[in-house]
Amino acid sequence: MLKPIIAVLLACGRTEHFNCISNAIYKALLPFNGHPIVSYVSEALCESAVEKVFVIQCRGENLQEVLQHNDKLIFISCDEPNPSLAGSLQCSVGGLLDYYGEYELANKYIVFTPCDIPAVKPQDFNALIEQVNDGDIDFYTTFIDNRILKSCLPHRRFRSIYFHDLGGNFSQQGINIVSGRLFGYQSDSNEMRSLVMYDHDRNPIEGLSRIIDSFRKSRRSTISLLLFLSGFIFKKLVSRGSIGITMRLAFSWMTRRLTLSIFNRAFSRSLNIKVGLLRSQSIAFSADVDKPSDFEDVEKLIRQCN
Repeated sequence: MLKPIIAVLLACGRTEHFNCISNAIYKALLPFNGHPIVSYVSEALCESAVEKVFVIQCRGENLQEVLQHNDKLIFISCDEPNPSLAGSLQCSVGGLLDYYGEYELANKYIVFTPCDIPAVKPQDFNALIEQVNDGDIDFYTTFIDNRILKSCLPHRRFRSIYFHDLGGNFSQQGINIVSGRLFGYQSDSNEMRSLVMYDHDRNPIEGLSRIIDSFRKSRRSTISLLLFLSGFIFKKLVSRGSIGITMRLAFSWMTRRLTLSIFNRAFSRSLNIKVGLLRSQSIAFSADVDKPSDFEDVEKLIRQCN
């Protein structure tokens, strides 16, 4: 582990499909075996190798009153009453910059974690953290072999990417580890500060703010966000005249010959961001709770596969 690693626990989402089992307003507070689901994730993070855990919550959610006390925990409340995923991410980054300052945050990695994966254990996070061995990487994304998922979650469907050099279908999981140097503040002519995302050379990424703003105003899912960003990458490649890598990326994706090298070059050419892939063995990262019946999967996972 080259840099200190901190964690962001995203816990702002509201319940929409759980009225039949709970009157909890916030998803993080849904009960599971007598405890809110967020408590399992919080405890796993606190017992892992991360140095701090920033809990991102809505005002009035008051998770500090239900989570077990730990010196690693720091609570940040969002001003938006019901922020979207992008709104929660912006709130978390702003809170981290206010807490550390831009210079100190640049020397840390941030683990972004959802609150609805109650089967997760400290060793799941540590297994990923141990793979963060290149301080020059800006963005680590987590993938798991689909064969592992099907062994314990056979009835769930997962979007996947076929990596030719890895010889199989891999699904992205909701755990990303991002370098703090990608984030900062910019001031306009009126000295108003706004969040900015930088590329590897600390240049602002043009056009990304419009994407984030569109998702802040909508309630799009994580999958939709990923697909939208994929389109953004293709547009960036074309606008920069990188026709060769654009065609190669599209062709290799369609013909199941995508490799890690092509995947990484696409991010590097389009956004000037260096991407690393983390190989996960944790089914728990994919056992998120989106509907009441998902709790049955979590129970089985805890008994059989974890």
